[in-house]
Amino acid sequence: MDTQGIRPGDIVCSRCGRDAGRRMLVLAVRAEPDGQWYLELCDGRIRRVEKPKRKKLKHVEVLSGAADLPEDNSGGTKPAECLRKTAEKAQNGEKITNSEVRRTLNAYAEVHSADGFDGRRDADVKG
Repeated sequence: MDTQGIRPGDIVCSRCGRDAGRRMLVLAVRAEPDGQWYLELCDGRIRRVEKPKRKKLKHVEVLSGAADLPEDNSGGTKPAECLRKTAEKAQNGEKITNSEVRRTLNAYAEVHSADGFDGRRDADVKG
């Protein structure tokens, strides 16, 4: 089984569990001795960088990677730059803060706002 091209810094959506429907950032991709691939995920709010959620690869849907962002020759938009910067840090193993994760997920939502999905379940939305 392969990782389906998922790398640290990619954004995925949880398909199963109590966090179903939430967007999360991939911190690490790990292979276990049993042959299963696991992702370490965080959203910077409920699942923080210090204690990432460990989820099987089959329980997430890949939304986007840094490579999927459109190139902008005019220096890039702020959301796209934010996504690329966080993806680079994750791939290089550098420390990422919870505020950077939240900023990255918000930037992704801003870039992909046309899909009408805000990354939260109805129960999470207040007022």
